Amino acid sequence: MDNKILEHYQNWLREYQAESSTAEQVQDPRLEQIEEQNQENVINDEPSAAHSNQNEEFFQFPIDSHSAIKVFDNEEIEVFVKKSFHQRQKKFRLQDNLFHVKIKTKDSSKQPLLFDLLDVLYRVFSFILSHIQTFFDPNDINEVYVTLFQEPMLNGLNSPAIRLQDDPHDVVQRILDMLFRFLISDSNINLELNDTFIVYVHVLSIDHVNFKKNNPKAKVTNSRRKHFGTYKNKNNTYTWAIDIPNGYGEFPNVFKNECFLISVILGHFQNEYHKTNRLDKRIIYAQNINSKCKTKQIYGGKILLKELQLLKQHLKLTSGPYDVESVAMVLSDFYKCQIFIFSGEGKATILKYSYPTLLNDSLEPIFLYETESDHVIFIRQINVFFLKNQKICIYCRRKYKTARFLHRCDM
Repeated sequence: MDNKILEHYQNWLREYQAESSTAEQVQDPRLEQIEEQNQENVINDEPSAAHSNQNEEFFQFPIDSHSAIKVFDNEEIEVFVKKSFHQRQKKFRLQDNLFHVKIKTKDSSKQPLLFDLLDVLYRVFSFILSHIQTFFDPNDINEVYVTLFQEPMLNGLNSPAIRLQDDPHDVVQRILDMLFRFLISDSNINLELNDTFIVYVHVLSIDHVNFKKNNPKAKVTNSRRKHFGTYKNKNNTYTWAIDIPNGYGEFPNVFKNECFLISVILGHFQNEYHKTNRLDKRIIYAQNINSKCKTKQIYGGKILLKELQLLKQHLKLTSGPYDVESVAMVLSDFYKCQIFIFSGEGKATILKYSYPTLLNDSLEPIFLYETESDHVIFIRQINVFFLKNQKICIYCRRKYKTARFLHRCDM
């Protein structure tokens, strides 16, 4: 990470952590202005010394308006809030609340960098959540969480749900911390604000919260009859992984000693599947090499064999087994990926290797599992792997007893 960027973020994080820690003792002057000017529509926020060069204004907005209302204005941008409804929700559709937050630039020819808007976004989101608090009874229990999305993100950034009546700075800091991690990669550091930027603020009603508390999801039980002594394919032992056989059809040993290359190829196929928004379906067909249907098995084997031959021809590799360290580095350069190899099960799980050693968020991750001293398989569901074994942070390599533990890495 660039030293200037790191220093900027550390100063920004320390400033807002200090604000959050003193929130109970010192009331936000903006909130005092909201109470004093409750009959007015415009709130002039007093800029701090760090932002004295910005002419900022905050505007109140009603809860029952479904048209876009301006809530913030400065020299560069305008922020609008619009109330909407949750989709595919029937039971609490009229009780829950959903707000869309959009940003428009005043100079359409000059789009600001998202990284430069972190400070402004913190103040805007904090104001919006603080104002939403005034719509609800402070003695009730409402949940709120925030989702942020802008292309080229594949998935939105989701904050954990917190109590709406609590300090909103916590949820705002978490969502912006995730945004910062997304922006610090080489491919996103110069990402500009565009028309796809949108923030969803979800507020669950007290009835919805009580319903979830009193009606937890039922555990799914296996009602099928148990059988012993039936043959089980060794390649499908782990539900979170894909282990291929030595060959297929007329080529029974074509993949023998090629487990490392094939596992990386499967990881590359899966990354391309999500990167192309499910247009590249090679991973769907390739994993059918373990299918009981001979036609699907042969078709999947042909896809893997074709990619394997092209890879070996380009990298000038002979037949396996391979020296992991030297081959992993050329594979990383070829596929622009970072390879992680885990070993052990249960509480003995460890992150054994990482190629390259220095973590790079711009590289696509590929997770492998070493089942034996000379065999690896592809981990297709890393979250399920952590759930079945032990959660490990790939940044700081700390271990946690439960995969549901919310870890905020400071590395």
